[in-house]
Amino acid sequence: MLAAASDIRTQVLPQVPTLAEEGFPDTHAENWYGLLAPANTPPAMISRLNAAVTAALKDSDVHDKLVKSGATPAATTPAEFAALLKDELARWGKVVREKGIKPES
Repeated sequence: MLAAASDIRTQVLPQVPTLAEEGFPDTHAENWYGLLAPANTPPAMISRLNAAVTAALKDSDVHDKLVKSGATPAATTPAEFAALLKDELARWGKVVREKGIKPES
């Protein structure tokens, strides 16, 4: 592995530098996972789902398995996740527009 595309070194391969450390400070492409619910899902249900996911990520077995797979478990609030989605859509939308990327037909 030449470099990690994340902002920080991975726990699984801490000896592998990041792309920023290798001289590419504007290169960042991290995988992330999240749960989405249908529009108009009641806020109480969103809170219950968020609490369940947060609890699962705090479980040592779940946490350890995720870390061993290369993931960095991090629970967020629904508002934080909404902000991440907004930022990612804006960021990657800009890349698509600047590069003229079009879907294949």
